[in-house]
Amino acid sequence: MTTVSVALATCNGARHIDEQLRSLAAQQRPPDELVVTDDASTDDTVSRIETFAAVAPFPVRLYRNRERLGYRANFMQAAELCRAEVIAFCDQDDIWEPHKLAACVGPFDNPGVILVYHDALTITADGHPLAVIGQSFERPMEYALGFSQLFRRRLLEAGRLWDRSVDHKEIRRREKMAHDQWFFFLAAIFGSIVRIDRPLVRYRQHDGNSYGWQAPSRLATIASRLWPSLRGRVEQYAALETGAASRATILAQLAPDLTPEDWRLRAERGAQDYHQLAALYRERRRLYGSPSFYDRATAFSKLLDAHGYRAKTDWGLGSRAIFADVCLGIPAGYHLSALRAEPRSRRSRA
Repeated sequence: MTTVSVALATCNGARHIDEQLRSLAAQQRPPDELVVTDDASTDDTVSRIETFAAVAPFPVRLYRNRERLGYRANFMQAAELCRAEVIAFCDQDDIWEPHKLAACVGPFDNPGVILVYHDALTITADGHPLAVIGQSFERPMEYALGFSQLFRRRLLEAGRLWDRSVDHKEIRRREKMAHDQWFFFLAAIFGSIVRIDRPLVRYRQHDGNSYGWQAPSRLATIASRLWPSLRGRVEQYAALETGAASRATILAQLAPDLTPEDWRLRAERGAQDYHQLAALYRERRRLYGSPSFYDRATAFSKLLDAHGYRAKTDWGLGSRAIFADVCLGIPAGYHLSALRAEPRSRRSRA
């Protein structure tokens, strides 16, 4: 039977940690261990975990950071400390449905499956339901929420290169990938990913979230579809270019040491794909960032020559992008890109 570790990263989570721990104890298929890395909490999070560990129906291993690492490094540390074949990330303030692990472990009977993720139900701080997040992806740079992921521990072998990764969601500062970005990126290269389209976690939203979720307004949804260049496209595509290039470099450095041969070939192909994707983002950044009409037209021409508007599932920009670039980018991309917007907040928190 496939063994499962739960990797729980905590930091001042006393407000909701008891409810999360109870939901772990109530799993129909209990984990084989719970690994907790506490990031120098100053409340009674640790004492609550210790109380739970004394009665938990599975082993609990608690590690305390003397100095705060931040949620990215803390989650990565939690994963590295796990011992089971499959690792499940866990946030400190959610509630797992009793059948979560039972539903998610089954697909790993197929040796080709390397990551499983599921949908989630957002709830208020006091537990009232908000909306279901249905996670389905078609772009190489997308990823599933961390608490929804379970992955094979072999992906930990790439951890030595995590420090060289770049979080493309952080437009105004350089950060390493979050844990969910990192493992979803690797899984998409080296194996099959399975989605369970049922909400298996109640994803709590409250004023203490490091990153949270907010339902977009109808106006914002329409605007994002009709006026994609009105949201700081130059910065966004610069960040995407840097992020894709870093992924290409990481895969190229991983490839020579990988076995079996299939994994080496996947890494080499992935490095090429991300390198080409970075080139598409570079030309689109130019399309919205150059004050010269000639430069913008040249960038568009290069995108056409590279078949850059092919399907997103085929490492392209997608057919909708060509409409925006023709109607907005070429005639006025530079002027429209002067309208800045704050990046959307993300989802994971420690």
